[in-house]
Amino acid sequence: MLPAESRKALDTDARRAIAERQRLHPRCRDHHLCGRSRWIRITATVECEDGVPVRISA
Repeated sequence: MLPAESRKALDTDARRAIAERQRLHPRCRDHHLCGRSRWIRITATVECEDGVPVRISA
């Protein structure tokens, strides 16, 4: 489960990657239901068709 600040940062990074049609490499904190937390890194690519972003694949 991503805490609010991590979700906000991920959303900001994703919007920037889509606008710039670039790869996405955010690092964010993940909280487990048992109470533990860890840092995770997501790697994703913005896929375009005719120069228009159509999906993000991770």
